Amino acid sequence: MKFIHTLKRIASEKGFLLTLGISLLLLFFFYGKLLRHPASTYFSAGGDGLQIYYETIYHVKYDHAYWSQSSINYPYGESIFFTGAMPFVNNVAKIFGTGAAPLGVALINLLMLFSPVLGALFLYAIFRHLRLPWYYGALSATAIAFLSPQVMRMAGHYSLTWIFLIPAFIYMLLRFYDQAGAMKSVFIGFIVFLGASTHLYFLAFFATIGGAYWLVLFLSRDRGFGRIKFAAKHLAIQFIAPVLLLQSLIMMSDHVHDRTHAPWGYLVFHSRLDGVFYPYGKPYEPIFHSIFKNVNPPDDQLTFEGMSYVGLVAMGGLLLLFSVQLYRLFRKRFRLVLQVTDNKALNIFFWVSLVLLYFSFGKPFIGGHENWLTYLGPVRQFRAIGRFTWAFFYIANIIAVYRIFRVLQHKKILRILVLVLVPSLLFYDAYYLNAGKEKEYDNHIAELEDESDKLPADQWMKGFNAAQFQAILPLPYFHQGSENIARVPADADIVRQSYIVSLKTGLPLMGVNSARVSLSQTVNLISLVMDPNKPFDVMKDIHDKRPLLLLVKKEMLDENEKRILALAKQIATSAQYEIYSLALNDLANIPETYHDWLGGEVDAMKKYSQGKFFSSDSTPFFIYRNYDNGNGRAFRGKASHKFVTTEFERVIDTVIPVPGTYLCSFWMDHIRDDIYPRVTMETFVYDTSKKVQPFYSISDALRNVQAIDGNWGLIEFPITVPAAGMHLQFTVWNKDLKPGTELCIDELLLRPGGTNLFFRDGNDIFWNNCYYHGAK
Repeated sequence: MKFIHTLKRIASEKGFLLTLGISLLLLFFFYGKLLRHPASTYFSAGGDGLQIYYETIYHVKYDHAYWSQSSINYPYGESIFFTGAMPFVNNVAKIFGTGAAPLGVALINLLMLFSPVLGALFLYAIFRHLRLPWYYGALSATAIAFLSPQVMRMAGHYSLTWIFLIPAFIYMLLRFYDQAGAMKSVFIGFIVFLGASTHLYFLAFFATIGGAYWLVLFLSRDRGFGRIKFAAKHLAIQFIAPVLLLQSLIMMSDHVHDRTHAPWGYLVFHSRLDGVFYPYGKPYEPIFHSIFKNVNPPDDQLTFEGMSYVGLVAMGGLLLLFSVQLYRLFRKRFRLVLQVTDNKALNIFFWVSLVLLYFSFGKPFIGGHENWLTYLGPVRQFRAIGRFTWAFFYIANIIAVYRIFRVLQHKKILRILVLVLVPSLLFYDAYYLNAGKEKEYDNHIAELEDESDKLPADQWMKGFNAAQFQAILPLPYFHQGSENIARVPADADIVRQSYIVSLKTGLPLMGVNSARVSLSQTVNLISLVMDPNKPFDVMKDIHDKRPLLLLVKKEMLDENEKRILALAKQIATSAQYEIYSLALNDLANIPETYHDWLGGEVDAMKKYSQGKFFSSDSTPFFIYRNYDNGNGRAFRGKASHKFVTTEFERVIDTVIPVPGTYLCSFWMDHIRDDIYPRVTMETFVYDTSKKVQPFYSISDALRNVQAIDGNWGLIEFPITVPAAGMHLQFTVWNKDLKPGTELCIDELLLRPGGTNLFFRDGNDIFWNNCYYHGAK
């Protein structure tokens, strides 16, 4: 009860009220227009932001279960914890019935908008706990909250925008250090559960900060923290119980056992020194540029995930802090070097934040130790490591505001200067972070507001009976998120339109634009738009006999998608897309129908014998390697070529006598297994005399899978040879796998783009390196 009394006392004091008042004024100043219609405003009308709104609205309106989503990945669906949506926000709205979908949108938006207000209040509580002047703490706390790098997540990553979570966690640990208590542990446990259930990155932040806090205090046996019973009791309440509760909920809703354990991007989505300390886009950037002339605008190596500007005050505070600590070091006051403040818990936070900052730079992996990543285990799940700068942002600003005042508080003129200058600089930086964002986030989706289908784009829905269909198959097809085999949308607008039609009809999507999707389910669904070399496995999992609704943009389709469309019946049209009906049996029969058609083509075609092949060209140049003398397990024949994936394997190194566009293909094993499809493929075609412009391309296997047969995948990609006699080098590797991991490739074929190579093998037909299986 004493803890509750303390919170009431803080909430009633003038500093708290000043913080609340100023933060609300800033909220209305920067984002007031967004507060007018929170249930129909979309901070992002596309991309990740629209996906979250889509998952929320669909879940409230159409899902029967609370912890699973049927909106995507049909016929399998998905656990709500892996869709990017916020489970507890969605389910709070769902309690109020199917008509509460606008409430779900409003909750997402209002929680984002009021998050810096709550964050400011917790930051103020930290400053009051550290006994800073109330007005100084109130102004500084408000400005830091609106300067937070999490503000930028309103553009799409809504579950990462809760600014108050990290300050609340830090505040409660500070309070717990001063006076431990069960109620404080319960509150800490609640914060951990709330953050982890919103986004697992918060669990990573809390685990590292809290872990270092408990480890140091336990080992130093400070204030009774070294007692095993004490530590076990409070750790169980603060961390173990909330994690076990969350894990139980996830296990209850998730029956998938083949999600990736190592998402791609760890070495891409990192930060750098300039991402944290250089004021890109600020009015005073030219001053910094004149001093640091070697700093250039952000490049491909500094992604959005790595942009987390810490601000002028934090940089000034850190400079002062390191100057003082350096002075102590020279004076041989070694015991004080690690004591950056007079608060032990705050000191722990500072040093762990530096470790997290170093970690956010991709260290020690980037720069020669990339192979160490394979031993990180679950830590690899946090691929956007640039986000770990957030902990440093809060802690650096808290310590800067605190330390600057403490160092200069006894010098009257400097004290007054600090009380004015520090909040002013914080507000200055916060202004330029938030200014103009309201217009960017003020989006409305006319089709979703058009409940009567009066818009031209919605006219076809009048009288449309969605109950006659079972799901939507978007063409061009998209399915990305397994981190292995993927189908990137050929047109980004097809994703947006698919979401809108799905929400208006209630039909689930067979497409996916989410994360951590099942590998096997991904393969089953993507096979629908690959070469139809064998029956579609997904058909075994579709038990509904109703037709599919096709949402189509014709100009974007590839040959396999056109083959599907040719079997469908057009039922409507819109300015943005066309709508077709496709009988399920027609889709299921495509492999058999295509095999029979291909057999007719082979029989009727004029052909020329080319060794074991027949060719549509009398004199083609091509390269074929069956690797029957290799030492790996065979896809066809006696053997395959086996190599170590982490080494650079030169698969082709030869001279091409005939110029033109070629198609290179080969079969690769382990195509269904995690990480293996991330094989990097580098092609270099060059003239040794350097007279002809070379051809260079780098890609990965997962985006070039043409067909799947068992655990083998056919990889196919184009190569341009500009002139006769040029040298071709084709190299593959996969640094994401553990050193020494082996991979096999088989049946390599390099053929001219306009030439077909084929033969019959019993009831199977070999056509351009793909085996089309006939009925047995």
